[in-house]
Amino acid sequence: MDIVKCSDESSVEVTLSIIDADADTRQRLMSLGKSAGYPVYTYATAREFLAHCSDDKPGVVLLDLCLPDLQGLEVQKFVSSRGFNHSIIFHTEIIDVPLIVQSIKRGALDFLIKPCAESRLLEAIEQGSAISQEKHKAKKQAAEL
Repeated sequence: MDIVKCSDESSVEVTLSIIDADADTRQRLMSLGKSAGYPVYTYATAREFLAHCSDDKPGVVLLDLCLPDLQGLEVQKFVSSRGFNHSIIFHTEIIDVPLIVQSIKRGALDFLIKPCAESRLLEAIEQGSAISQEKHKAKKQAAEL
């Protein structure tokens, strides 16, 4: 497993979770994430991800809106309701303005339409990683008080 190269000792490894029903998309995104130095986990269904999702470390979630078992907005709601430190980035083919607005209002970091340039994906992942690390650090400091 590849590890994020941290700029300071207080940084924590950030995981990249990819939830997409399409195996080719999962494979392509996994390769992209690993090439950027992230430990990557892929899931074909929302329930598979939710069974493994935890708040023990920061994470970025690349999430398709349409999944075979649950909708991406339901996954986002679960992660948010648990107070997890994960940054959610929707990555989907669906262009539905009300859903895009709803996801952003619920705290999604970004909403990217497939196909998306790798440079844009990496930019969003890096931004999500930084935000997730900060949330994790703040939560850990609060728990120590």
